[in-house]
Amino acid sequence: MNHSFLSLLIARAGKICHASELHCTDTTGQWSKETIELSVKHNDQIANLAKRARIVAALRRFLDDRGYLEVETPCIVQAPGQDPHLRCFQVLDARGNPVGYLRTSPEHAAKRLLSRGFPRLYELSKVFRDEPRSMFHQPEFTLLEFYGTGLGTNELKEEMTALIRAAAGITARDMKIQVDDISLDFSARPLTISIGEILEEELGIDWRSHSTAEDLMEAAKPRGIDFDGIQWTFDQVFSKLMLEVVEPSLPLDRMVFLDGFPASQASYAKLLATDPGIADRFELYIGGIELANAFSELNDPVEQRRRFEKWIEERRNEGGPDYPIDEDFLDELSNMPNAAGAALGIDRLVMLLTGKRDLVEVISFPAGSNG
Repeated sequence: MNHSFLSLLIARAGKICHASELHCTDTTGQWSKETIELSVKHNDQIANLAKRARIVAALRRFLDDRGYLEVETPCIVQAPGQDPHLRCFQVLDARGNPVGYLRTSPEHAAKRLLSRGFPRLYELSKVFRDEPRSMFHQPEFTLLEFYGTGLGTNELKEEMTALIRAAAGITARDMKIQVDDISLDFSARPLTISIGEILEEELGIDWRSHSTAEDLMEAAKPRGIDFDGIQWTFDQVFSKLMLEVVEPSLPLDRMVFLDGFPASQASYAKLLATDPGIADRFELYIGGIELANAFSELNDPVEQRRRFEKWIEERRNEGGPDYPIDEDFLDELSNMPNAAGAALGIDRLVMLLTGKRDLVEVISFPAGSNG
């Protein structure tokens, strides 16, 4: 689909008025209010999906121009990864026998390609996570992951800023977009804020001086944070503080890089060489919504296996399923050069860049719908 045709679709959809604004006489008796509203709905969808196509094209063009190679890796995998917070869909053959899992991310495959000598690569494709549907999550969604050897997280922030601005330029007049009562300015200088700074400012606590879940809960309870009901781990306490204190405190008007995650939440990231208690990773927020997760990629297979085994134990303790360890990934990991990579949620990005507040407005067929 070329850009001129996309522009025609957007222009056509923009000229359709809402049913409440129509002042016409239907002499045929065939146009009900419901028919008109359905027509308006479909024309809105045309406009949104046309903008989405142009945004995705801009992302690909940016990465292509920067020397990233687009790759395609399998959606059905034998080992889906061990992140304890993610649940996978199992795939069965026609006889009901398990044949693998739908991937939650192309990360393992991408890093195996880095290990084989690919210096820069990206994949923009579907991934699947067995999580409840919401305004900001669908069980099937589009993810962009890109990786570059020789990059660090500081360089990755610069790359991410330029990438987001390239996409924003498609729909944002003067790089500004209004989403409800939030004014987003993509030309504004992004902020880098640490989790520790926010907890210190909002709660008056230094999380690093509280090494256990009990200590951290005791420090946070006087500030009105409720920890009743379950046996909390340190990471669960920290995640609750992220959800109830850190995220609501982030600036809404521009890109924000949030860093300062504890080593226990390093996931696939290295630890800072200057401070091994902190993970070398960040998350990107825009308008208070998490859009991306980025790491200085761990390339130590022994440490990665240790983390896998820890995550398996955590999932078992929570009553979750066991997934096989990806031995092929670990076998190749030691050959991967120093690199940084990011995962960017395309549906959420398009939602913001089109001024919407629900993913269903920017995808063709939401989960559970008949179209």
